[in-house]
Amino acid sequence: MLKSGAIIAFAVSAFCTFQAPQAVLVPAQAGTLRAGAFEVDITPAPDAALPLSGYGSRTEGFKGIHDDLHVRAIVLEDGATQAAVIGCEVIGISAALWEKIAGRVTAETKIPRDNIMLASVHTHAAPAIGTYNEPAEGEAARKRAEYVQRLEDAVLTAVRRAQASLEPARVGLWHGQGEREHKSPCPRWQRRVDARQQSR
Repeated sequence: MLKSGAIIAFAVSAFCTFQAPQAVLVPAQAGTLRAGAFEVDITPAPDAALPLSGYGSRTEGFKGIHDDLHVRAIVLEDGATQAAVIGCEVIGISAALWEKIAGRVTAETKIPRDNIMLASVHTHAAPAIGTYNEPAEGEAARKRAEYVQRLEDAVLTAVRRAQASLEPARVGLWHGQGEREHKSPCPRWQRRVDARQQSR
């Protein structure tokens, strides 16, 4: 089944590493897993000066770009139906925006709405898009609307291009173990941890 844990595990693990192939497309046989991926840059222009998300007191526009922002999509097919897994490098996606984007994806790609997983990475280093009702007026509101439209279009492009690049794929499982010292940058979180340890 396309919605099985193994397929989802493949989608999540392959999300950052799968490269969109240059393949000759052939019809899939029933039960044959195929996958395709594509990435679209959604970095705003350096002079866009859009306010960033995540902090109520952060009202001024950004002053520089450290890393690019992207929308990444994987499309999976089992020979009978397709599913799309999409990650957007923004702080969050409102229910209304999710509905709008999912509707467009279904209309333009025929991927069933229930087979669309659309999520954000919750970065605080991306433009505010109104997810948490961040205020915007005048020119700032106009720029935000343009950026949200760019985000919507990027999702559609990523899914369409991923769908067009489907090729045979395999599912793999693995596990690993690592050790490192963890230091939280949040003193409040650390105090809670210390309090729990002391109460044991």
